[in-house]
Amino acid sequence: MKSFIPIFFLAFISCKTQHLNLNSDSLTGKYIGIGKSNAGIELRLAENNEFKFWIHKGHGSDFTQGTWTNLNDTLILNSKTLNETDGLTYALSSAAWIKFENLEWAIKKNRLTEIKSGKWKLKKTE
Repeated sequence: MKSFIPIFFLAFISCKTQHLNLNSDSLTGKYIGIGKSNAGIELRLAENNEFKFWIHKGHGSDFTQGTWTNLNDTLILNSKTLNETDGLTYALSSAAWIKFENLEWAIKKNRLTEIKSGKWKLKKTE
């Protein structure tokens, strides 16, 4: 029985949470909102580490685009900085610009959950 305890202890501590070590290829694709409160939300992650994000609202949308990174299994989104021409283009297109600065998302299998508020939940469809 005494030899069982160290083996059990080693097995127990080796079960700690480990990083998923997801690479860019496994994250790229289209994600859509899960549930009624997230209906109309769409995120697309491209292979070149660029993203596009929409909140569809009837005839208009809130929108942003920029770059994404994966740091320790956390997806981080940063919107690009708009110049004057970009700002005018979005204003005329009925799209309200959303600004993401280091917006973090927890990655679990094919699902993303925005970490700070937890209100946005997405699942991968493509």
